[in-house]
Amino acid sequence: GYVLRDPAEGVITVAAAGNGAIGVRLDVADVLSADAMAELAMERFGRIDVLVNNAGYGLLGAVEESSADEVRQVFETNVFGLLNVSRAVLPVMRKQGSGHVMNISSVGGYSSYAGWGVYASTKFAVEGLSEAMAMELPAVVWDFLFYRGLVTEGQTGSLAAPNDFDTFV
Repeated sequence: GYVLRDPAEGVITVAAAGNGAIGVRLDVADVLSADAMAELAMERFGRIDVLVNNAGYGLLGAVEESSADEVRQVFETNVFGLLNVSRAVLPVMRKQGSGHVMNISSVGGYSSYAGWGVYASTKFAVEGLSEAMAMELPAVVWDFLFYRGLVTEGQTGSLAAPNDFDTFV
């Protein structure tokens, strides 16, 4: 998929790829927006095979210095956004009897650091949700958990194997 910073330009970029993909403006923190995205995908393609929960928002600062609004914004995107989109898409996958869910996390969900407490707490939540989803979803719907972290030149992103939440590649 594409990360679209400018929705108008992004739609053109996705359409120009010639792969039938469509660009959709989605606010993951808005339940109605997530539901509308899933409905549009079903209208256009008739099924949903892959869900990548990749929306993320960071906050760098001491926990005691983070305002309630800043903390809520990070949780709205990183945790509730993942839940909103998952709840919009998973019923479709259950009905289909197949699908793949990939939740993007961070090394911040494995260990926190000074200045990253709020962000890490959201990624700890993603870890817990992902572990539960892996157990709750039928065998035909796999749950993957990607750990993202600092990447040095020449490396690619890291991927944990299905249901193996302690593996870093």
